[in-house]
Amino acid sequence: MFNFRVAMPDFFRGKPWDQNRIKPDDRPTVREWLGTVANWDNVKVDLEKVKGRLTSDGFINFGIVGLCWGAKMAVLANRDGSFAAASLIHPSAFVDEDAELAQAPILFISTKDFTEFMNILSKKPFGDKCQHHRFEDMFHGFAGARGDYTNAQNVKCATEAIQFTGDFFNSHIH
Repeated sequence: MFNFRVAMPDFFRGKPWDQNRIKPDDRPTVREWLGTVANWDNVKVDLEKVKGRLTSDGFINFGIVGLCWGAKMAVLANRDGSFAAASLIHPSAFVDEDAELAQAPILFISTKDFTEFMNILSKKPFGDKCQHHRFEDMFHGFAGARGDYTNAQNVKCATEAIQFTGDFFNSHIH
């Protein structure tokens, strides 16, 4: 059983990605869209507001979950140590060296191999607390908006990713 307060700000400021208008493989357009509606400077302000609100409600420890682009944002948010743990689910838009930024345990849920990223994390003081779960039979986005929730295998894997995240946070957020 998990006992967390979940906050989910609208990082896209009411301008979500329109899959019918722009195809996901149009990377330059995706990057341009993210750079305008959800760049780090905006996300940082939103996260500070959320943490301020949760702190005023009595919460003192925080975790952060990032899917796809959000995984990069979670790593950036974690570089000052203000999060007790981070879950990165089917991450994109970052490089192995981003592991150097991490200041708390990371749960890495991917569809690809991120051996070097995990090797870098393993050398950190909290490295033994980091975990990597790889879903080789899944596609990028399986646990998010691109998931096919009519497919039993997709549902099973997405549910496992959620369970891994909850278990990880139960272990690291007190």
